[in-house]
Amino acid sequence: QTYKNWKRFQYIPIVDNEGMLLGYKENHEIYNYSNKVIIMAGGLGTRLRPLTYDTPKPMLKLAGKPILQEIIESFKLKGFNNFLISVNYKAEVIKNYFHEGRDFGVKIHYLEEEERLGTCGSIKLAQTFINEPFFVINGDILASIDYEQLLIRHKEEKNDITICTFPYHYTVPYGVIEINHSTINITEKPTYTHQINCGIYLINPSLLTLIQEHTYLDMPNLIQEAILKQFKVGTFMIDEWIDIGNLDDFYKARDRVNHTKE
Repeated sequence: QTYKNWKRFQYIPIVDNEGMLLGYKENHEIYNYSNKVIIMAGGLGTRLRPLTYDTPKPMLKLAGKPILQEIIESFKLKGFNNFLISVNYKAEVIKNYFHEGRDFGVKIHYLEEEERLGTCGSIKLAQTFINEPFFVINGDILASIDYEQLLIRHKEEKNDITICTFPYHYTVPYGVIEINHSTINITEKPTYTHQINCGIYLINPSLLTLIQEHTYLDMPNLIQEAILKQFKVGTFMIDEWIDIGNLDDFYKARDRVNHTKE
């Protein structure tokens, strides 16, 4: 499933018992989950300057829409309509665009960071809104994910946290020499594949007990703490993922999204 195809499946045909078409409904009209989605949108975006001097990174536009809007719509299409957006830098730009989400067919509440708390410190601010597994996604990511299947897998495997991963390939531009005792093997420009952390998670509320209030904590440290405390950590591999971390990434993502919408 590609990012392009994922954007296509917005409507579901409604048929009668004889298979005659009665009409269409949007995905979110049929599937309506109560699970919250936390979007991390408070970063400074220093690697995207000068674009982020006046605009927070999640509000940079791809094909006429802010990245943050693309993320919200991707969840809405799958029936997830309740959002908590963590804001800090240029928060008023985000709030003045989305307000409470009514114009976008969703509900939005803002988590105000008075100090920089890291991903998990911001999540702790949401604990009064959380009573079931919730999603966390960085505000600079586009991905093609079946969120419903992610939720099903999370529950079936009885995970406390499920980490979305993406296969990352890289090629060494040289011949690699492997020495095993007296034997030497040379592999010319080998390609290696690793599963990388996509910055997208599904988390049980029980993990919030591992986060101290008003304390800076990033997600990798929370995951390590969860492992030490014997919480169950699982993974969910996805096929399409765009990370917008720097200027080159942004321009590549913009070209890619523009191409898929032509």
